[in-house]
Amino acid sequence: MPYKNPEQRKEYYQKNKEKIKEQMKKHYQSICKDKDKLEKRREEARENRRKAYWKNPDKFRQYRREWYKNHPKQNKAQHDVFCATRNKTLTPPRNCERCKKETKLEAHHYNYDKTLDVVWVCAVCHNQIHIEMKGGVLSV
Repeated sequence: MPYKNPEQRKEYYQKNKEKIKEQMKKHYQSICKDKDKLEKRREEARENRRKAYWKNPDKFRQYRREWYKNHPKQNKAQHDVFCATRNKTLTPPRNCERCKKETKLEAHHYNYDKTLDVVWVCAVCHNQIHIEMKGGVLSV
């Protein structure tokens, strides 16, 4: 990141918006070509987070408590999906609804008010959905 000052950083990104979009597009197109490699990197990152958690669990617990407090709708939606899948009232499909790959799936909410209205996608597609929702340039 070129600037630590938030105003300077914002100004930089506004000036270089097209260049940054093009870089993001190339980056995510390369990711889409090799999803297995990306999933392996995600699993390594997950393992590193687990190790970091066990070094300082109180820090992570505090972060989660704050997240729950600041995001009550998201928390309720996640909890409802968890309970529904546990009680077998909501059953995830075997394949990702976007790329059709058979892998571990995540529930994505387009609307947190409709807690059980979810799209079942793999981790890679879930990340892509969030990028698209934030105005990113990726469309697969």
